[in-house]
Amino acid sequence: ETLTKGVLPTKNSTDDAERSTPLPLEDLHGFWSKHYQTYNLRLAVVGRAGLDDLQQSVETTFGQLPPSTSPNQEPRGHKRKANNQESKELMFPSEHAQYDGTPAFTNEQLGKIVEIKPISETRKIKLYFATPPMEDPQLKECWPQRTLSHLLGHESPGSLHALLNAKGWITDLSSGSAVDTTDFSLFGLTIDLTPSGMANKDKVLDLVFEWIALIREEVKSGDDDHKKMAAYHNELR
Repeated sequence: ETLTKGVLPTKNSTDDAERSTPLPLEDLHGFWSKHYQTYNLRLAVVGRAGLDDLQQSVETTFGQLPPSTSPNQEPRGHKRKANNQESKELMFPSEHAQYDGTPAFTNEQLGKIVEIKPISETRKIKLYFATPPMEDPQLKECWPQRTLSHLLGHESPGSLHALLNAKGWITDLSSGSAVDTTDFSLFGLTIDLTPSGMANKDKVLDLVFEWIALIREEVKSGDDDHKKMAAYHNELR
């Protein structure tokens, strides 16, 4: 529900038949025709049969698929060519490249708070941040998501985990890549709260964002971002 329309059609699994929105069949057919092409197909086969038998099984099952001789979209993994003006704006070339430049999240989808009432007793805060694809060439130079995961989720003295735990507000804190696609990714931070932490959830969030601000300022000061992030990653390995 928080994605831009047309990027990844979804349906809320909790909706019943009366509350469900009718599926946009024309949009679904268009999406299928555009993206379900053989140049996007990847297949891995594992079995106890011999290679000849496995190959025959694959050819029998998929051999009749028509080849995509004139695709209406560049093949998966293709690097989009940008003109001079675009190249100045595209810090991450692969971001939003698979959906004709349509971003997965716009300002209308970002900054949203979704509250869910659980059936069983549980207290969690899950934060998701829209980020470029992890396989983007710029990110593969320094793997910043790994470094951020260490800095946010580390349990050493003086860490965010230690601070929140000392206040009796959390039982666990973890972070890392939550969703990763060819077009975008989501970096996630999950916090398991105590009853006291749930009562002080706004203060918990304040401390989380203060911690993120400290990381941002530290990275921005001094050395080149890529080199500094790579150095942090090597130190924390």
